[in-house]
Amino acid sequence: MSMLWHIAQIALALIVLAEALNKLHRCDLFDGRQGWRPRVMGAVRMVTPWRWSRAKVIAVIKALGWALLSFAAAGELVSRPTLHGTCAIAGMAMLIVRSRLKEGAEE
Repeated sequence: MSMLWHIAQIALALIVLAEALNKLHRCDLFDGRQGWRPRVMGAVRMVTPWRWSRAKVIAVIKALGWALLSFAAAGELVSRPTLHGTCAIAGMAMLIVRSRLKEGAEE
């Protein structure tokens, strides 16, 4: 039973990690601009609160959330299986699979 639980934990953590890294890769904090100068200016805007816009705050929170989720999934891959860790990753994996199925049904 323990081996099956560990395999399930690894599979679920890989699903969550792949989705979190995909979403993190697609987060656009610099409005699609390339090069070092727009990125430096975007980073300066992020650390000066009076220059924040609502859309930028939402993008930063989204990126931080996906980054934390990817750290959690990677941590589940290297740690011993626990009930609360496996349940948290399983719940997130179920939400990811549900949203993917929902997207597929709309097309």
